Amino acid sequence: MINKTYIKLWTMLLGLIVILVLGAVNLFHFSIVPTPFYILGIIIILYLGYKYFSISNNGFELMTDKEYRIIIDIIEYFSILVYVIIIIQLLFNFLFFPATVRMSSMNPLLIEGDRVVVTMGNKKLERFDIVVFEVDTDIQTNLISSEDGSLWIKRLIGQPGERLEFVEGKLYINDIEVYEPHLYNEEGDFHFGYNPTSGIYDSRTPTFTSADVLKINGFSGNVIPEDYYLLLGDNRSKSTDANEIGLVHKSQIIGEAKYRSNSIFKIEKIGG
Repeated sequence: MINKTYIKLWTMLLGLIVILVLGAVNLFHFSIVPTPFYILGIIIILYLGYKYFSISNNGFELMTDKEYRIIIDIIEYFSILVYVIIIIQLLFNFLFFPATVRMSSMNPLLIEGDRVVVTMGNKKLERFDIVVFEVDTDIQTNLISSEDGSLWIKRLIGQPGERLEFVEGKLYINDIEVYEPHLYNEEGDFHFGYNPTSGIYDSRTPTFTSADVLKINGFSGNVIPEDYYLLLGDNRSKSTDANEIGLVHKSQIIGEAKYRSNSIFKIEKIGG
């Protein structure tokens, strides 16, 4: 005997799961599956729903075993695929996710097209961590509205309670010079070179102070406020950084980029 309730329950369950996955995608702005696959999933669910609601009780019982078997096979294979997708999606949304570098701000360490593994969370942020943050044009008011919600990758330089100053490319925090090893090559010179994709990169930092940055966000004084951070790219003279867009709030920081992985056989640590 054909079990109509079985199809009904699975159709509702799979539909709910797809909705939850799409909700997670919209919430975290990251998807492991291209949009056409979600559209295909919705079409399959609509098909199952159509088969359920378009057949009367008597008509349902008159369905051939072959037709019923086809529907059950669709449910079984599709449910396995959905379970795998949602498990991976949840792992990527709450633990880590891969991201592709789209900008030249971290040249020469990271170039356009590099893939990094970002670990979720921002509870243990330390100086010089490479972090990914979500642009909020209500905070980064100098950016155009189309950048709202986009993901940027930068290096954490200034933390709450600190005063910063850059003089002749050197960093001073609370009047004490702090060495930035990522800005120098093996000969001890600033990174300066050419990338075929983005052009010239230069790690020499323009002269500015934390007071200049605070003004962009509407703060007075020169001490970084609580829960705010000063982020800069390594390609200092070419990157759109804190001296142009202001501070970044802790809530905007999605996680830390610790590894570069341009293939499954080559994983390189880049962060702390």
